[in-house]
Amino acid sequence: MADTNHAPAGMRPVESDGVHYRGIIWFVVIMAVTVVGSMVLMVGAFKWFEYEVARTDPPRVPLARPQGQAPPGPNLFRLESGSPQINEPGNFEAFRAEEEALLHGYAHDAAAGTTRIPIDRAKALLLERGLPARSAGN
Repeated sequence: MADTNHAPAGMRPVESDGVHYRGIIWFVVIMAVTVVGSMVLMVGAFKWFEYEVARTDPPRVPLARPQGQAPPGPNLFRLESGSPQINEPGNFEAFRAEEEALLHGYAHDAAAGTTRIPIDRAKALLLERGLPARSAGN
């Protein structure tokens, strides 16, 4: 076959690099429009979701903590000599001492109408008297 693609008379033929730049430019433009359009759709969708949640959520309970206020932190510090220090063994010893005083001491609360006796004495009384039981008529 004969080569029919000749340069016009008086012009020298120019060799092409074989890349079609128009196609590349159109591809980049279409991709940019697609990405921007997707981003706009996603922003709109999230705004709509927020609106729906705000519309359908029940109102806050009046006694609830104000929104945005952090809850109180854990009470891990024991004040000793005016400065807060973490003293876990000391905290545990103080807790055990309080518990031992409750278990092995006497106390009377007139307002509540209760009396506390040592645990060993309570066990002995329970063994001596037995558990309270209902009568057969009740």
